[in-house]
Amino acid sequence: MVRLSIGLFSFAMLLQAQEKITLSLSEAVNQALTENKHRIAIRQRIESSKGVELQAGLKPNLRASFLVENLRAWESPSFRLQTSPDTWGFLNQIVESGGKRERRLDLAHEQTERTSLEAELFERQLKLKVRHAYWAAAGSHRLVALAQSQHEAFGQLVENNRLKVKEGVVAEADLLRTELEQKRLEFTWRSALMEANRLTTVLWREIGVSEFKEVEFTEALEPLPPPPQEPSDRKGRPELKLLQQSVQIADANIRLQQANAKPDPLFQYGYKRTSGLDTILAGFQIDIPNRNKNQGNIAAASGERRSSELQVQAMTTQIEADVKGTWQEYRLRRRLLEESLPPMRSSSTDALRLARGAYALGGVDLLRLLDAQRVNLDIETTYIRTLIELRQAQENLEYALGVDQ
Repeated sequence: MVRLSIGLFSFAMLLQAQEKITLSLSEAVNQALTENKHRIAIRQRIESSKGVELQAGLKPNLRASFLVENLRAWESPSFRLQTSPDTWGFLNQIVESGGKRERRLDLAHEQTERTSLEAELFERQLKLKVRHAYWAAAGSHRLVALAQSQHEAFGQLVENNRLKVKEGVVAEADLLRTELEQKRLEFTWRSALMEANRLTTVLWREIGVSEFKEVEFTEALEPLPPPPQEPSDRKGRPELKLLQQSVQIADANIRLQQANAKPDPLFQYGYKRTSGLDTILAGFQIDIPNRNKNQGNIAAASGERRSSELQVQAMTTQIEADVKGTWQEYRLRRRLLEESLPPMRSSSTDALRLARGAYALGGVDLLRLLDAQRVNLDIETTYIRTLIELRQAQENLEYALGVDQ
């Protein structure tokens, strides 16, 4: 037990020696949007999609061909370079029909939009994680302060009992019980300190930085914020917009596959020298779509569109369920904080104050004082944890409603 106390004390001193900075909720979110490498990586994918979009809009290149036939060095009549070989030089040009280039460009543009929405979804989820981690870390530091204050207040009682034991006023058994309770409160304080350090580390990890610093949180858990305003239109959720974009991508893909069913003529124009005569070459080639009409790809794209439509419907239902569930959780937690916990806190504080006064006067025994001490600590801890959970519940609610955070 002594080694554990020494280790915890050393750990606390190490934390105090670290550089300490102030951090607000908005600063934490902005730092995450600036420094989180995952967010930077997904933003880079947008540039990649723009490159694909650029490529989709390029037209087919000309193809140059050069060919010499009937070259030989044997038999008769003898080979004459001017008249014996046939020489070809011509250009090939594919002409895309059915608006294939426009359809490719439309599909690539829709895919770029989807990448942008994926980045938006990631950023909103990142903000939610950072906000959750911020309130958890800020609340944990308040729990540390509570446990420390309880430990220090009880330490005064222990010192008084030591003096009274010397005077013969208090039994030595009471001193042993108070010293044991003081050690228990110290352990609670040190455990809260370690938990606060862990949750602060989680916050830095969600922000996306590698240098973890001790933080002084500027955002207070109370007073309670007003309930969020519910928007009239819940289509702001990026999950829903992303699935709706999938429908548009499927539509663009259907149009592209229908355009791909139309054959592209290949035009040829060039020069031919045969039997010593210079001539002009012209012609074209085209596929006859009697078997392959791209019907398989068209059917696959149509199936993908139906699947995307069903996913949009499913997400709409899920969003409604999320909103109802988060509203219910928010109201219940707020009711606990506004109706149930205040009278409990007031009663436990009064009970602890009276128990301390009565014990000092010899009116109650030590066990009643210890019971009042523990009840007060439990209720105050519950109050702070409920504050944290309410803050996180409000963040969940605003996210479910599609409110910009």
